[in-house]
Amino acid sequence: MIVDRLYPNLKKELNKATINWVDGAGNIYLDHGHHFIWIDRHKTTPVKEKKNRAFTKTGLKVVFLFLHDEKWLNKTYREIAGKADVALGNIKHILDGLRQQRFIIDKTEKQFKLINKKKLLDQWLTAFTDKLKPRLHVDNFKFLNEKDQRVWKNLTLDEETFWGGEPGAELLTANLKPATYTLYTYNTKAILMKDYKLKPDPEGNVEVYTPYWTFETPNKKTAPALVVYTDLMATGEPRNANIANDIYERFLTHLT
Repeated sequence: MIVDRLYPNLKKELNKATINWVDGAGNIYLDHGHHFIWIDRHKTTPVKEKKNRAFTKTGLKVVFLFLHDEKWLNKTYREIAGKADVALGNIKHILDGLRQQRFIIDKTEKQFKLINKKKLLDQWLTAFTDKLKPRLHVDNFKFLNEKDQRVWKNLTLDEETFWGGEPGAELLTANLKPATYTLYTYNTKAILMKDYKLKPDPEGNVEVYTPYWTFETPNKKTAPALVVYTDLMATGEPRNANIANDIYERFLTHLT
């Protein structure tokens, strides 16, 4: 994994899982056969938000839209802002930030193209995990009892609620028994308790977040595949990384 920056907790989990990585500051973890290199003393310089707005909380929502479907890159500023649900004045700064880091090239005066998409995804994932996802967290819950947890697939989700993370991966691949249940919803806590047999618990294994996308998904019960991939990779757990790679190969090849 090659990224501009990694945060300490994620480094720790990657090391534990013996997943090799290099960051933009020159830190490296490489465990390959008889060769072992581990340097982690260089300070990573954060993205300066005043000069580059692509990876601010607002920019991350717009970049996610481009990663999901590159056609949005060539829409009007007003259309992009409306679809990403951000203020119109941000769009030019976000696009300039992406150009500055060489993630956009101009095909013509009015036609643009994403490049270095996998690197962009990795950088987006790191910034999203640190800056935006914590702000989307609503609360933690747990199922009322073990039986309800075992039959989580039988829950009828409304059109404002989606499985992400491990349950989303199970629905997409049928290859991951969830330990943590990530749920994205616009519903109130009262509705979650009533309709989904949940109760608030700070240590609960049901993590509820507000959705950060505005488009429909092919599978009505799951968040977009890119969301599920991001949730899995952010955990730093080896079993989740393996399934995330499977999801990438199945659903996200446009980012290769």
